[in-house]
This record gives sequence, C-alpha cells and structure tokens, in this order.
Amino acid sequence: MVVITARSEGYLDDGIEREQKFELRVCPPLDLIRFDNSLIRMSTMLAREGHSVTSLVEHTHFRGRKMIAFMNACQQLGLLHRISSG
Repeated sequence: MVVITARSEGYLDDGIEREQKFELRVCPPLDLIRFDNSLIRMSTMLAREGHSVTSLVEHTHFRGRKMIAFMNACQQLGLLHRISSG
C-alpha cells in the first residue's frame, strides 16, 4: 500500500507550479489511484501529453483540491517529469 504524507494539505508541494507542464514517467500504482475514475483520467491525460495543474482543472473540471493532492502524491513518488518550456 502506498502511503503519502501531506506536507501542506490544499497547497502544491515545492517544485510544482500551477502553470508548469508535467507528464507522468510511469503510471501511478493502483494503491494511489484506487480505481477512482477521475484519478485514472488525470493519469491518462498526463501520460499522453504534458499538462499543468491549471490546464488539468480546465480540461477535466475536477476540483482543485483533488488535483493538488494527486499532483503532490505523484511528485513525492517521483512519477512527474517537468517539461521544459520553449
């Protein structure tokens, strides 16, 4: 089972900026997404192409808190790859 500790619930961890694009290196473990359709959708979108937190919220219409928790968990597990701009 994957255990993620929230450093600051509701806030993005250091190293994650709202407008910075990220993609997933690998799919998150099933313990993290727990067959939650919204988490599966976010994982799929991040695996296909880079997205920022802002663009994921806009495209999925999911709540910001859920998005932030998901991005923080992926960052803590080393699953996110920062896409350089330019």
